[in-house]
Amino acid sequence: MDELRLGPLPAGRGGADTAAWLRSWQLGQVVRAQVLESAGGAATLSIAGRQVSAATGVFLPRGAWMNLVVTALTPTLTVSVLPPPARQQPAQTPQERHLQALVPRQGSVVAPLQALLDPARRVNLLSLLGIGADTLDPALEELLPQGPPRSAEALRGAFARSGLYHEAGRALHGAGPAALDLKDLLLRLLAGIERAPGGQALAALSASIEGALATIAVNQLVSTPSPGQDTIYWVFQVPFRLGEQVHRLAITLGCGAGGEAGEAREWKALLALELPRLGSLEAEVFLRGVRVSSVIYSPCASSVGLLETALHELQAALEAAGLQAGVLRVHHGPRARSELDQPSYPGVYRRA
Repeated sequence: MDELRLGPLPAGRGGADTAAWLRSWQLGQVVRAQVLESAGGAATLSIAGRQVSAATGVFLPRGAWMNLVVTALTPTLTVSVLPPPARQQPAQTPQERHLQALVPRQGSVVAPLQALLDPARRVNLLSLLGIGADTLDPALEELLPQGPPRSAEALRGAFARSGLYHEAGRALHGAGPAALDLKDLLLRLLAGIERAPGGQALAALSASIEGALATIAVNQLVSTPSPGQDTIYWVFQVPFRLGEQVHRLAITLGCGAGGEAGEAREWKALLALELPRLGSLEAEVFLRGVRVSSVIYSPCASSVGLLETALHELQAALEAAGLQAGVLRVHHGPRARSELDQPSYPGVYRRA
């Protein structure tokens, strides 16, 4: 796929907050863009009503529309051009139309949670919402544990609270109370905003919540197989806290086809997160039977050294869980882009 490196236009063009807007993008986010100007390896694109610059080695015809997917955040925001859909495609399904409407509305799942924890804003926000801290804080404590999940049980709990299974959980519980998840909390907050005249402060929070809900809904749709589809994967957004800062662990989990008769299927996972001192990290994990291998990618040389010294701890933890450690290494630089494209397999294997 052709790659473009994006950035704000020179001062006075494209909007004063374009740089901050671009920094809020996330890995895997899909945006729709139109080419406004193109010459000599540089182009100006219109994305969601804003103008941004694009550096590329390919020709971009003026007026063309493109779907772009975010493939790297550092050191430069990089996107790849998604291939256009094949011609004479059958009419879109309701699921496809819903997905198309949600994609441009995606936002960070971290932003509304961080706003509710920000000491400079939370008192005013809770007052406008008419919610006491004694009501909200237990929910935030449950949904935002300190640190990313460090055990299989913690990870399963994080998946359950991510909101991906919100509707399924409600269907299973019937009229009884369903377990709290991120989507449930965001929907409750949005309903509270609609009941309370909160002015601009709540309007900004409302937009942030709607963006987070759109992201969760996109993850639900792409994790749901369409009729006749022979591939499936699951996409999770797992928020957590480090001190009073909210961070996000993104996990894409899928299953590959088995080999010879009786050979175990291969499970693959892609993890992405940013941590203090370590910066932006990605990891590919491969599991076949009880053998697990992983490659961790970091653009920061100092982070590579820290991670390499901890590989023996990772190996010991895997072996303690009954797994056999295969290749475990740290790579300095970005991960090569690839699709997690696996055949459908019923359910998420608990060992994976």
